[in-house]
Amino acid sequence: MILGRVGQMVYINTWMVNWGLMKTPLNRLVDLRAGPPTGLNRLLATGALDLAPVSSVAAAGQWNQWRVFDGFCIASRGEVGSVLLCSRVPVAELEGEDIAVTTESATSIRLLEILLREHWRVNARLLPGEGPARARLLIGDRALAAGFEDREVIYDLGAAWKALTGRGFVFGLWCVREAFAREHPDKTRALADLLRLSYEMGRMDRAALVKAASRKLGLPEPTISNYLDNLCYRLDDDLRSGLDLFLEYLGYPPRRLRFWHGEGEHHGLFQPARPDDRPGAAGAARKNHGAAESPAGDHGGHGPRRETERTGPSFSTALRL
Repeated sequence: MILGRVGQMVYINTWMVNWGLMKTPLNRLVDLRAGPPTGLNRLLATGALDLAPVSSVAAAGQWNQWRVFDGFCIASRGEVGSVLLCSRVPVAELEGEDIAVTTESATSIRLLEILLREHWRVNARLLPGEGPARARLLIGDRALAAGFEDREVIYDLGAAWKALTGRGFVFGLWCVREAFAREHPDKTRALADLLRLSYEMGRMDRAALVKAASRKLGLPEPTISNYLDNLCYRLDDDLRSGLDLFLEYLGYPPRRLRFWHGEGEHHGLFQPARPDDRPGAAGAARKNHGAAESPAGDHGGHGPRRETERTGPSFSTALRL
C-alpha cells in the first residue's frame, strides 16, 4: 500500500530526513519524487504531491492550502554552507551591478534581497539565469563546491542573516496538502511516523550517509560532515522566531503558517526540538577561499536593523512558487 506521494530535494540537505526512505524497504510505502525546491513547490501546489519539503516563501504563500508537517524544517543557526553569494568583488562594490540568481529556490532569492537592502546596503539588480554578472547566487550541492574556488569572494547567507538579526533561518519546511490530510487522516499520521523513523535512521547511520554524499559530490567527507552539522531539521523557538521575522520582512502578517501535528489545525504551535536535534557548533563565517573583509556595518552581534532608506532590488518572477 502506498501511503502517499512524497517529494525529495535533489540536494543532499534532506538526506538526513529521507535516509530511511532512500535506503531501506520503507521506500515501498511511498511514491518518492525528486526535484529542486521550486519544482517541489509546484508539484505540491498542483496536487501532484501530497507531502514535500518546500520553500518557506511558498509555504507562506500557500498557507490556506498547506500545513507545516510535524515540525520538520531545513534550517541553520548561522552559517549554512549551501546558500552563497559568490562575487568577483566585495559586496560593497556591487552597487548598481547585476547578480545572477538561480530560479531553483524562491526563499534564497528573497533572503538575498533582504540582506542586500538591510544588511549590506547595496542596490543591485537580481537577474534569473546564468548570464554574465559580477556576482551569482548559488544554492544546494553546487554551492557546497563553491568554497573551493579561490577566485571569488563568498558570503554565506545564513551567516549574514544571523549577523543582521541574531536569529536562525528556516530555508524550507515539510508541508502536507490540507485536502490530503483531511481526506486521509490515517495515512497522514502514518506518513508522520514514517518520516520520523526515516530521520532517526539517518541520524543513526550518519557515517554511511556522509560517505555516500561525499562520493556523490566528489567532496571530502569532513566537508560533508561539517555541512550537516550546520543544518537543523526540527523547528524550535529560535528557528520559529527567525522564520516569523523573515516573513515579516516580506510583508506577511504574524503567525502566517498553520501546522499539522496529528490532531487537526494548529495555529502558531510547534513541537520544540529535542536537545540532540541541535547541530554541533557551526562556524560564524566561511574561512579562506575568498572570505574578504565585510563592508562597514557587517558585524555579528547586532539586533535587526529595520532602516529602509534605500530601495532594495526587486525580483518577483516565480517567487511565490
